[in-house]
Amino acid sequence: MSRGCGVFVSRGTVGLLTAKAGTRTTGIPAQDALALDDGTLYAAKADGSAQVFRVTSGQGTCTVRPAD
Repeated sequence: MSRGCGVFVSRGTVGLLTAKAGTRTTGIPAQDALALDDGTLYAAKADGSAQVFRVTSGQGTCTVRPAD
């Protein structure tokens, strides 16, 4: 996982947590999430499908973008 970033699921969406910026929602729908040490994020939907994202950090914030 990107250093300084936390990932959580709340109210059906993925959220991010940083010490400086606090929490924010991403708008990415998910019932569950798995974040790996390399910054890969799997967001699982209720229908069993999953989307893959990359989590990066910089200047006290975290960013999520679709995986290439």
